[in-house]
Amino acid sequence: MEIDPVNQKFNYSLFSPTNIIAVYTVLSVLNKMKNKLGLEAMLEYLDSYLQVLAKDNPKMKFAVARALELIDIEKIYREAQLNNEK
Repeated sequence: MEIDPVNQKFNYSLFSPTNIIAVYTVLSVLNKMKNKLGLEAMLEYLDSYLQVLAKDNPKMKFAVARALELIDIEKIYREAQLNNEK
């Protein structure tokens, strides 16, 4: 995923046909886990899974950490909320 650091816009290649199934599946698993087991269980699973992935993929961890420095988390949350209102 590429980010335009000036406008903080994403290159939506993350949502290409080859990636969208994986993204949708992961989000659906988390949503089902939240609904069946509760938010706390889902968050614990999320944290554990992220730790395993980071440990096994240090280069990816570094790249993602760098990308996260450029992302305005509050802004993308607000945008998601606005999209849900439509």
